[in-house]
Amino acid sequence: IYGLIIGGVMSLYQFLLFVFGMTNNNTMASLVPFFEILGLLISIKQFRDIVQDGTITFGRAFTVGIYTSFFAGIVSVSYEYFFYAYLSPGSFVEMVGQLKELIAKSSPPPDQLRFWHQFFIWLNPASATILSILGVILYGSFFSLLMAFMLRKEIRRIG
Repeated sequence: IYGLIIGGVMSLYQFLLFVFGMTNNNTMASLVPFFEILGLLISIKQFRDIVQDGTITFGRAFTVGIYTSFFAGIVSVSYEYFFYAYLSPGSFVEMVGQLKELIAKSSPPPDQLRFWHQFFIWLNPASATILSILGVILYGSFFSLLMAFMLRKEIRRIG
């Protein structure tokens, strides 16, 4: 359930950025992952303290984090797809244009240029959604490792 809440908060925040015309504000947009990190911390800690009676192994904490990230990713990228496909399709085109400019300025070697050319042929809101969910899960996996290490609390056996 925490994953759904986290994804909802991330989506709501992104929607509010859109409503207030701050979608291109990198400082404000960079706060979106903060919600995932905070949500992971809360979800693993709550799971440990409420469901597990105050103890949790590293593996169990990591698993809770992965599941939480997965569901947060499903919700947040569903919003992203809706945003780029229906709310503001021009934003997607603009984002791709900025990315193309950035790559052109870096003067990549011909083989990388061919790769990027093929990538941009393939890129659309649906394919970007797939990449986004993978990104959210990888990002969540990394932070789940850290949270699992910090929040693990195992029963100490005597004897």
